[in-house]
Amino acid sequence: MFRSFQLAAAVLGLVAFSQPGLLAQTLEEVVAKNLAAKGGAETLRATNTARLQARVSIPPPRPDADPLVMRIIVWTQRPNLVRRDMTVGDETRTLGFDGKTVWQSTPAGVAPVTGPQADAFRSEGEFDSVLLTYQEQGHLVELLSDETLDSQRVHRIRVQRKEGPIQTYYLDVETGLEHKVTTESNIAGQRVVSEMLLSDYRTIDGRRAPFKARQFVNGQLAAEISFEEVVFNVPFRENLFSMPGR
Repeated sequence: MFRSFQLAAAVLGLVAFSQPGLLAQTLEEVVAKNLAAKGGAETLRATNTARLQARVSIPPPRPDADPLVMRIIVWTQRPNLVRRDMTVGDETRTLGFDGKTVWQSTPAGVAPVTGPQADAFRSEGEFDSVLLTYQEQGHLVELLSDETLDSQRVHRIRVQRKEGPIQTYYLDVETGLEHKVTTESNIAGQRVVSEMLLSDYRTIDGRRAPFKARQFVNGQLAAEISFEEVVFNVPFRENLFSMPGR
């Protein structure tokens, strides 16, 4: 819900001049602050690989049941390679994208993946933030009005890719970092809104990264994620992203 201020013009003018954070900013200024907060555009473009290890807790379907806990490791490599291993108990399932084919490996075997699941996973391989590359990629990006979210003032940036869902980035006015990212999709003819709330930012080799995330789908908590390790520019084995057997 948007927060509105009904102040006399004179009072509003005094507040604006006494608090620089309340002055109107351009899209370019807001994006520049976000990139600088995460380490700077030059550092981000010089990042070629990333590995994330996390613990994921999924709420149970019934109040008397235990949450489902899994371990995930995600590898990404410029320009768009991605692999995700998900382990529950002794069973590990893998999704990978080698730049051409999305594939999965389960106890039942290895097979290509197509359709909406493949499209969604390919988007995870997008290495750079859209706020870093939107101009060269030709995406439509719009600065919306500020609002208050969880008692924090946030800038809102709406992103419409040439292909893909609509996203809204909520950037903390003070830090410039992402507080929340929403994604609006159409799945099987139904509108689905996914929200990712990010927190506990830490500095890793000059880059700022969130170590906690909470995901909501259509308003319901879907997962809580605690990142245990985040590393950048580490070498990967040559066939890490290739489908086994090829």
